[in-house]
Amino acid sequence: MAVFKRNGIYYIRFKFQGRIIYKSTKQSSRKLALELEAKVKKELWDQVYLGKSPEYYWVDAATLYIKETTKKTRFDDFAILEWLLPHFQDLTLRQVDFNKAEEIKRLKLAEGVRASTINKYLQVIQRVLKKAFQKGWINGLPSFEMCSVNNARTRWLTFEEAEKLSSILPSYLADMMNFTLATGLRESNVRLLRWSQIDIKQRTLLIDKDNAKNKRNLMLPLNQSAMTILSRQEAVNEYVFNHRGKPLYRCQTTSWKKALKECGISNFRWHDLRHTWASWHIQNGTPLHELQALGGWSDIGMVLRYAHLATDNLKSAAERLDEVKRGAKRVQPKLKIVGKKA
Repeated sequence: MAVFKRNGIYYIRFKFQGRIIYKSTKQSSRKLALELEAKVKKELWDQVYLGKSPEYYWVDAATLYIKETTKKTRFDDFAILEWLLPHFQDLTLRQVDFNKAEEIKRLKLAEGVRASTINKYLQVIQRVLKKAFQKGWINGLPSFEMCSVNNARTRWLTFEEAEKLSSILPSYLADMMNFTLATGLRESNVRLLRWSQIDIKQRTLLIDKDNAKNKRNLMLPLNQSAMTILSRQEAVNEYVFNHRGKPLYRCQTTSWKKALKECGISNFRWHDLRHTWASWHIQNGTPLHELQALGGWSDIGMVLRYAHLATDNLKSAAERLDEVKRGAKRVQPKLKIVGKKA
């Protein structure tokens, strides 16, 4: 029988040109299952005898993307694809268009999701469609309108807040936090830091271009705070920081969130530790060009967001002009006008 029921759902199974076609209709109605069977048979007939291109579905492209992607953040992409599945599973690739992207934006905004996170969802959709385009499954790529994001966020902690947070966190997480505050490294660079990247004698750390955001090798000097933290780590694993022998999947764990709440610190992400590191540097007189080199920023514009924090340090420099003026007035000679009296 071409249409049969299993666990309340109808399936179709038939032979076409020597191939066994077998798939779920995802329907509990026999009538709808029969309609889908007829549709599938017609599509196969049109492809073989009329030369029409086959119709591919979102599920086909998403499955292909999962199999072939080697992105380091692929697990984050997979989580996004899992969320998208109920909304896209019955769509053909041609139905995943601008309007569908706008629908996803509205849904995520209603959940209170940040604009930058919504853009990640749209970017995953784009990557899946690009993979399908490369396979020849679609003839073109739709354009999406990304959410406007303000990248000028500079949320940072005071020394007192950082010390209190560190005292509450589990020791392994506190060491990772303090190492970030000592080096300014991004989360992934700390989580996946290997002993092979560290030169203890030279007190340096290497981030190779494959793991650097700007795709350039970055050699960083390690200060005494960083060296002290490293001395506490056991070199029994290739990873410097680990929990029960394995690197953390992410740093913003339940323990992290619980500690923030206990400290009364709100609106603070792990990445804001990097902002804190940069802010402390500027407040203690580090020049912007040196901060740019230490942080591995390729664009000085990314560093200028911290420039306003240097205002207090620049007050003495601003006063120099008044000092010059006052000095000039003190040494100004009195001029005598020599001439005939009127």
